Amino acid sequence: MALLIEDHVRFGNEHKQLLTAQLLLTNRIDKLVGTLDTAIKELSASQRHTDERLNALIAVVDELIRRRPPQ
Repeated sequence: MALLIEDHVRFGNEHKQLLTAQLLLTNRIDKLVGTLDTAIKELSASQRHTDERLNALIAVVDELIRRRPPQ
C-alpha cells in the first residue's frame, strides 16, 4: 500500500510539473504569435511602400523610353 501511495504522490508531482511546463509553453507561444503578427504587419507595410516606389520608378523609366526619339 505504501508503494501505491508513493507512486500516486510522485504522479501528482509530475503532473504539476507538466501543467507548469504547459503553461509556460503556452505563454511563450502567445508572445511569439504576437511578435510574429507585429512583424508581419510591419513587413506588409514595408512591401506596400516598396511596391509604390517601384511603380513610380517604372513609370519614370517608361516615360523616358517613350519620349526617346526614334533612331
